[in-house]
Amino acid sequence: MAKPALFESLYNSKLTGQVVYLRHVDDQNPWVFHLYMGQLLYVHGGSHSMRRWLRHVSASCPQLMNLNAEIAVALQSTDLPAFSIHWQYQLLSHWMNQGKVTREQIRRVLVGLLQEVLFDLLQTESVLPPRSQASASLPARLVALSVDEYVAQADRHWQTWQAANLQQISPNLAPVIQQPEALQAAAGSVYQILSKLLDGQRTLRDLSLRMKRDLLSVTRSLMPYVDLQHLELQTIADIPEPQTSRLQRPQTGANPPPSVPSSSKPLIACIDDSPIICQGMERIITQADYRFMGINDPLRAIAQLLAQKPDLIFLDLVMPNANGYEICGQLRKLTLFNDTPIVILTGQDGILDRVRAKLVGATDFITKPATAVIVLETISRHLSTSKTPQSPP
Repeated sequence: MAKPALFESLYNSKLTGQVVYLRHVDDQNPWVFHLYMGQLLYVHGGSHSMRRWLRHVSASCPQLMNLNAEIAVALQSTDLPAFSIHWQYQLLSHWMNQGKVTREQIRRVLVGLLQEVLFDLLQTESVLPPRSQASASLPARLVALSVDEYVAQADRHWQTWQAANLQQISPNLAPVIQQPEALQAAAGSVYQILSKLLDGQRTLRDLSLRMKRDLLSVTRSLMPYVDLQHLELQTIADIPEPQTSRLQRPQTGANPPPSVPSSSKPLIACIDDSPIICQGMERIITQADYRFMGINDPLRAIAQLLAQKPDLIFLDLVMPNANGYEICGQLRKLTLFNDTPIVILTGQDGILDRVRAKLVGATDFITKPATAVIVLETISRHLSTSKTPQSPP
């Protein structure tokens, strides 16, 4: 099979630098290939760059269970390397140096990214001639791929996609239920599964990964319902990238952030997957004239804490997908939370739990359900006098 002419710029065996593809001159999401002596080091860009990266890192590196937290911690690390390649490449290198991911896992991530980008380029109706540009400082190679092999694979996948009459269907579209009753009648027992999966937040590619089935079979199985208008394929936005400028450490000599007015009330955070616990803590804390933030999703906890920087954190010990020890340990790795009081909440008052909590940097340890007196005494004890509101007369 002849190589698609679209990718001729990627076949230069001596090219070191970048090859950039744009849909139009003002394209804000170009596809960027980073090459070293004609071999691919990394690729990113397009309409779903962040969603694509998260999907393949999650699939290839299952040990990174709390991926959002791992990203937030890594972006604060003093060991994060500085490359001219995209920040996602920096994170992969950082995790490999820490022993959190292997080189083989990074290779699988890169293969997945490349396959999707090549397919998307083949499906895009109008692409400007690519431009090549030198790169001043490419890092040591984590992995390197021969582009030729994967171009041929992508072309075969695209031909198969067209043969299935799906050429107008982008894998980046998300199926959404439009006629639930009609879909239930048509799908029968499968409806319960579809109603949970087709929430408008998962693309066809996301569903393929979630269902552990190849993309073509997933898409073909849903198309009859699309044709009947029981489902609609909709465009969805990419997942926002982390605000790296805010998360990264200020450089030496940079102006310090403006000080918080002394009249501001201390902010108390509570991380607990139980809304009832959070509501109870909110009632106790706000009645004592503190500000409060409740977090029910532990996977998003660190990102939210970085955004708000509370003065004290209550942290549940046992939660789905994460635990208080893990989150506490990750927070203590961040300069921002070196001195923030972290109080572990638990339903068990065991000496081993207390010892382990201290080992990961917890400041204190109280049992649930905690009374208002204990909660407020704990806050008062661990906050400085200047931040503690006066007791009402």
